[in-house]
Amino acid sequence: MVVVGLDSEPFEENEAVVSHVEDNGFKGTFAVATQEMTNALVAQFGPDIITPPTSPVVLLSADQLQARLLPRGFKDVDVLEAELAKGP
Repeated sequence: MVVVGLDSEPFEENEAVVSHVEDNGFKGTFAVATQEMTNALVAQFGPDIITPPTSPVVLLSADQLQARLLPRGFKDVDVLEAELAKGP
């Protein structure tokens, strides 16, 4: 499993993302999405994909040919593990 976090705030500074990741001890890869990436996510999954704080999660297949948006809201470890087992 690979975790990638995208900040879709259009004017976010990279330094703010780095600070947030470090302050909270998050693991994975984090970046500020380009406007084009944000537009593509909204086109595929709808506006909820960029609406915090409900923690949208998208599962992608290893070949990135399939994707699935998980239900909104906080997810505990058991729920995430079950969703990962289902695949995209």
